[in-house]
Amino acid sequence: MEPLDLLAHPRRFLGGATIIGAVVLGLYSFGLEKQMTAGAWLAIPTAILALLGLQTEKTGRGWLYLLIAWAFGLMAYGAVFPDRF
Repeated sequence: MEPLDLLAHPRRFLGGATIIGAVVLGLYSFGLEKQMTAGAWLAIPTAILALLGLQTEKTGRGWLYLLIAWAFGLMAYGAVFPDRF
C-alpha cells in the first residue's frame, strides 16, 4: 500500500490516527500518576473500537465503530484534561 492510498481510504487513515492518538493519550495518562486513571481506562476501548473500524469490511459498520471510538476518545480526553472542556 502506498502512502497516497491512505488518502483514498479515509476510514483506514482516520482509524490508524485514532489508534495512535488513543495509545499516546493512554500512556500520557498513565505516566501522570503511575496508575490506571480514568483516561487510561477509556483509551483502551477507544483503540479497540478504532481497530475494529479499521479492519471491518462493511463500510457503514466501520464508520459506526469509528464514531463510537471517537466518543470514547473525547471522554478520555476530558478525563485527562478536565479544565479544557
